[in-house]
Amino acid sequence: MRQKGHLFRWPGLLLLFVLLVPLLAACGEGDQSNQPKPTPNPEFQRVAYDIGLPPEAKKAPVVGDVPADTPIDITVMFKTDDKVLDEIGGDGKGKPGDSVDLDKEAKKLGISDEDYALVKQYFGVDNATLELGKLHTTLKVKTKTGSLGNLLQTKFVYRELNGKKFFAPEKDPMIPKFILDRVVAITGLEDFSQAPQKSASLKQFKPLSAKQLQKNQAGCDVPPEIVNWNTVAGAYGLAGFYQNGWTGKGVTIYLPEFEPFNPDDVRPYLDCVGYRGKLTVTTVGPAPDHESSHDADYGFETVMDIEMIAGLAPDADIKVYQSRNTGYAMANVLNQISEDSEQDKNIQMVSLSWGSAEAQVVQSQIDAETEAIRTLTQVNHMSVFVISGDCGAYGSMSKYDKLDVIFPASVPWAIAVGGTQLTSNGNGRASEVTWRDPNPDPAACKNTWGSGGGLSTLFDRPKWQQGAGVQNKQSNGSRQLPDVAAAATNLAIHYHGQWYTGFGTSAATPIWAATFAVINQALAHNTGYFFYGPSTLYQAASKSGGDPAFYDIVEGDNLYYKAGPGWDFTTGLGSPNTSRLYDVLTAMLKDMKK
Repeated sequence: MRQKGHLFRWPGLLLLFVLLVPLLAACGEGDQSNQPKPTPNPEFQRVAYDIGLPPEAKKAPVVGDVPADTPIDITVMFKTDDKVLDEIGGDGKGKPGDSVDLDKEAKKLGISDEDYALVKQYFGVDNATLELGKLHTTLKVKTKTGSLGNLLQTKFVYRELNGKKFFAPEKDPMIPKFILDRVVAITGLEDFSQAPQKSASLKQFKPLSAKQLQKNQAGCDVPPEIVNWNTVAGAYGLAGFYQNGWTGKGVTIYLPEFEPFNPDDVRPYLDCVGYRGKLTVTTVGPAPDHESSHDADYGFETVMDIEMIAGLAPDADIKVYQSRNTGYAMANVLNQISEDSEQDKNIQMVSLSWGSAEAQVVQSQIDAETEAIRTLTQVNHMSVFVISGDCGAYGSMSKYDKLDVIFPASVPWAIAVGGTQLTSNGNGRASEVTWRDPNPDPAACKNTWGSGGGLSTLFDRPKWQQGAGVQNKQSNGSRQLPDVAAAATNLAIHYHGQWYTGFGTSAATPIWAATFAVINQALAHNTGYFFYGPSTLYQAASKSGGDPAFYDIVEGDNLYYKAGPGWDFTTGLGSPNTSRLYDVLTAMLKDMKK
């Protein structure tokens, strides 16, 4: 299943020839208008490349030229072979420790080492920094805007729209047609693209007396009406796994984050839950800063992601991959995770709590992030859990006037996670309904309206998305969200020295990742295999019979779609019935071996 378009292999040597020759010829700096133009190559017809800006941005007034010596980083993402990816992706199961040999797979997916060496030897690349990815499907180019402008037969200018100043090519870049036929996306050519938005929101306990505040800051006790880690574990049946020693050990969960955070904020929580895994932070490109986070509660998203995982999978390793929040930071981070994963022999997965409405992302973002998530799933054998959003059926966060879903949750290789309101009876799950604000402010969402879900406008429904409830009167052949759901309200979070309640599908998403980590540890221990990818969950739902692997959420709505039996647009297949899901997956493995 893919976005509208066709993927096929490309001749690497020829592609880089065309890409690099003009760049090397235009290595000088200075005023862009005085730069020598590269000699046109008559062998290749150049056509305009639409970088995907909305019409109003492309027509915005020019307010100045970008100095020709301004550094610029772009990433060229090449299309991969569908057949090869499907072969590598297999049937959704893997063996721990059998990580993909990226060097070997690169020879199938992208340009060969030999061809790339010939390109470097023949033309040289001293005047631009080039970095070919391990899978040979990405090429990072670091150069100057003057050189890049000549390469693309344009120049870079500043425009301004509604008070926002941004850079972009003055006119559509001119690129040989056969490159456009073989390139997924070229990112970094503009900075108008909307940066991903986080999904979390928080509330402080109110009111607190001086004595309560002192206890709140110092201890691990939270008010009984707040949903803590033990409540969630009991509700979803994780306690039995813990008794057998299955606590996420041997599993790594990656957290892409785009805001600064203080590690001191999570240490009290980690101590309270007895976290024993490794927490590490890797910075990809520019480090996140307060300005790009656009939020006074900076760091809270990262804190909630870490704490939800640590509370439910206390032996899982957590790897935060952070970057400054820009339009293409997510694709860069996901690609880096893919490349680094070869060094980690654990079972691996991703929990992603950031996204934007489909209507708010440009085509190059869509293409780049889609390919990155597909690679993580099919090549790296990871489950990629992504928020479905917190604005109900209206992902654009505007008033109730436009149905929309969250990208990249809508990517067919992602597992979109919706939200529920969980009530516990102290020992387990008392009730669970669709998360929805009972008194929403119709003028602004602010991540409070409820569980995101609906129909994608970008992707067709994948063949594996089927089962009870999937085909319904609102179906139109498009990808349907979410896939699953979990608790998203009233969750205990330790932040800035005291306890808060956290809300959002960005709590439900790491809850699902942690739960699946525990399940996969148990599967690996008892069968030697683990599962990954969204298709696995739909197979499990169809094979669970009268004893379902998911708690079916049949009450509530997300301001447009109503919950009901089977799959629905508010909570997907439902929340995890962990013990039963483990049993069904075990039976599926036995069937695969027959």
